Amino acid sequence: MIFTTSELKDLILAEISIRHTLGEQVGGSGHLGFVSLTNLEIGEPVEIKFKEKQAFEILFSFETYTESEFHYATDDDDSDDMYRSIYHAKIIVDKELKVLHYTNLP
Repeated sequence: MIFTTSELKDLILAEISIRHTLGEQVGGSGHLGFVSLTNLEIGEPVEIKFKEKQAFEILFSFETYTESEFHYATDDDDSDDMYRSIYHAKIIVDKELKVLHYTNLP
């Protein structure tokens, strides 16, 4: 493989940041919130052909968690899942880590 695991992780984190608004948020009413990324799991790159060229397909999953000034995680909070979103995705990159395709999976 041409790229390192660390380079791949950095690319996936950057792509997630583009597609999901992470960090501090301000709602329409002016209330503050914060969306964080958790539980990132990256599968092994699989060499494939994409549009007749060598490419790598990587499956990954992650969660986002939203905290607000009215709600934040506690150990005994049953409503915590309302603020957590789970995502599964596939990214296809070339050997220089240029993104060729990104798909959210069910």
